[in-house]
Amino acid sequence: MLLIDHHGAGVVSIGLNRADKRNAINVEMSYALEEALLGFKYDTEIRTIVFYGVGQHFCAGMDLKDFFASSTLSPSALAKAKAATEHWRTRLLREMPQKLITAVNGYCFGAALPFLANSEQVFAHPDAVLGLPAINFGFAPGAQILKSV
Repeated sequence: MLLIDHHGAGVVSIGLNRADKRNAINVEMSYALEEALLGFKYDTEIRTIVFYGVGQHFCAGMDLKDFFASSTLSPSALAKAKAATEHWRTRLLREMPQKLITAVNGYCFGAALPFLANSEQVFAHPDAVLGLPAINFGFAPGAQILKSV
């Protein structure tokens, strides 16, 4: 789900690795993101975290089949997964003491936007396409998408 590489000099990269699903965030990836961020949050040797998408896209947002009506999870397991997702999207990214950098290529939709909002630097390839698909269905975005200054 995640490709985590330590590059030395205090730099870690985290690759979203579901290229066959345009790196859409499913339950397993959400738990992995929460675990990785919690692990790095208190690691004083890590000074920079770089997020990127494996393959042609950064992240197509949430994997709707995993988190909503067609989910095969029990109601309690789904509630736990949604809580973990809310935790890393709305709190952990914002509270990370490290410098966050995001490299965007291809799609960057919905649930991926908190990475950008909490990054000190965002590098976008000319093919990057950013969007909020939820608004097309009358929904408000599920997490912070803009950073207040």
